[in-house]
Amino acid sequence: MALVCRGGVLREDASGREVAWPRLALFGQEVAHSLSPRLHEAALRALGLPGDYRAVQVDERDFDACLRAAHQASVLGLNVTFPHKPRALEVAASSDRDAREVGAANTLVRQPEEGWKACNTDVAGFTDALQERFPHRPWRGVCVVVGAGGAARAVVTALLRLGAEELRVAARDSRRAEWARARGIAVEEMGRVSLERCSLLVQATPVGWHPDDPSPVEVSALPEGCAVMDLNYPPTPSRLLRSHAPSGPVADGRAMLLAQAVRSFRLWFPGTDPAWAMRRALEEAFHR
Repeated sequence: MALVCRGGVLREDASGREVAWPRLALFGQEVAHSLSPRLHEAALRALGLPGDYRAVQVDERDFDACLRAAHQASVLGLNVTFPHKPRALEVAASSDRDAREVGAANTLVRQPEEGWKACNTDVAGFTDALQERFPHRPWRGVCVVVGAGGAARAVVTALLRLGAEELRVAARDSRRAEWARARGIAVEEMGRVSLERCSLLVQATPVGWHPDDPSPVEVSALPEGCAVMDLNYPPTPSRLLRSHAPSGPVADGRAMLLAQAVRSFRLWFPGTDPAWAMRRALEEAFHR
């Protein structure tokens, strides 16, 4: 049952019937493909915690009203995905260091009186995933990040902390990447980005969820041995990963999904260990 929030009212998408708010939720413009509900529901059941986690479609014009409604309904926590991550930080009553440094939040924690606390678990989640999938440390060279949204901001922050030798951002609309220029990072057009000497490419746009989606960069321009991580995690690997796999190590976004989800859950339920239950649910989702 798909849920949609418009004007602060939560309804079933198909019937239009108004429904009660869940204990936890994901807000995004396109959430039908998300595995976050599967992971968090598995953790709630495994740990014997009450409540549920639902994906809710929220358009940009409705985000603020839906956020207020969720707080009034005592929703404990929210995950936030494209395109709402920057706005989630802007309207929050307080924030953690990573959210402020990134300029975007992917996790909101309800503060009973103050409002929402904005947090970012993408930075640590991406770092964990990168080190797990690419132990040879390709981030020590030339890194190219494709995208200019909240996920790309988190990736850039993580790579700067890891000590990337050189960092470039490729954006379809360079105006959306002013945050990168403000950090002294070169911004190039997505179709014209220089991939020479690239040791790590991170694809941080929604392009790639469908098997026929084109690659956002010219794969043949990637150097031999360049590591490529696509933060999407469709059932069929993206065209970018399929095309580059014979030439260098590749990884999709499953490891990051798991790592950031575990950290979000622990913000809502301190002292818990949801990792094992989430990992099992993720494995089952890809082997069903």
